[in-house]
Amino acid sequence: MATIQKKQTPKGTTYWEVRVRRRGSPAMSKSFKTEREAKAWANKQEHAIDEGKRVTRAAEKFVVADAIDAYIHEVDTEIPRLATADKKIGDLRSVRVDLGEFSIAGLSREDVKNYLKQLAKTQIPPPATKKKTHPLYNGDTPKFYSPATIRKFYYALKQALQWHARTKRYYLDPELFIDQKVPSGWSGQRDRRLKLGEEERLYASIDKARTKKEEWKRLIRFALETAMRDQEMLKARWVDLDLGNRTLTIPKEHSKTRDKRHIPLSSKAVEILETQRALCPKREARIFYSWANAACVSHGFRRIVLRAKLENLKFHDLRHEATSRLFEKGNLSTMDIMKITGHTELSTIERYTHLHPKELAKKLDLD
Repeated sequence: MATIQKKQTPKGTTYWEVRVRRRGSPAMSKSFKTEREAKAWANKQEHAIDEGKRVTRAAEKFVVADAIDAYIHEVDTEIPRLATADKKIGDLRSVRVDLGEFSIAGLSREDVKNYLKQLAKTQIPPPATKKKTHPLYNGDTPKFYSPATIRKFYYALKQALQWHARTKRYYLDPELFIDQKVPSGWSGQRDRRLKLGEEERLYASIDKARTKKEEWKRLIRFALETAMRDQEMLKARWVDLDLGNRTLTIPKEHSKTRDKRHIPLSSKAVEILETQRALCPKREARIFYSWANAACVSHGFRRIVLRAKLENLKFHDLRHEATSRLFEKGNLSTMDIMKITGHTELSTIERYTHLHPKELAKKLDLD
């Protein structure tokens, strides 16, 4: 039963002290400025105990920002470092901006639910560094968070709070993440492929760039030959390349699925790598060293696409295109292609495979 006592500080300030004692639950106490707040807190704790919930005040010492900051440090320093660490850290920082000041003990299931709803309505502000005078500026075009991004933010929050609760050994209300309406990761499934002449238009657009003209062409051609992810290409090292056997090894720490795999290289891919090696500085460990990370590639590719006046084309769509081309060759089984691309489930690779009707028609005439 809860007891509430009116007390005074040495300076004469009045406050109310609450004590909650129940057999089988730890004793709790807390002070409030008003009697109304004291009664509300006492009723909440007693109600939780009556429902069989484990009640503790340890979580009251932390806000959501504390959990996210600690989890970011864990992700950033993990050995081996995940290939997706940078993206996960970016998601965590976005969540921190919105929910960082919430008390973990006071965070409710309704708060999480409202956060998901608000994200779907939130317009993404354009970067402050963008200049309207730039010929490729499109910052005035309204953008909203995609269902896949909202889903990533939700699971980033869930993982951070659950990890922090385990690490600091406090109770986290499991109802926070029960029956939440999380958007499907594939609700905005893409089926974008390069149309006739679009690859040539990309290269023509690159010719108008100021720098990295040949580097961009080699990167795009290599992506279309191997179906590798952008992170995998940027982290690929010369020590993992075996030109004699025409294979490139992706270590598990550089793979999204954390599985080591060996990528067979076509003659065109080998030719690209030989050219890249001839131009690469001697002490450079990475093959595609011209870009620091995937964000640089994404940003630069967007400029190329805008200059080429192409619509709705992203760098990751080149992986879709490359995977579909592997199927269109007709001499590789689905399992062979999955080993090349690194997909682990048939349902996943189907989403990346969009065969041109023209190529399917050709197969009908094969004996």
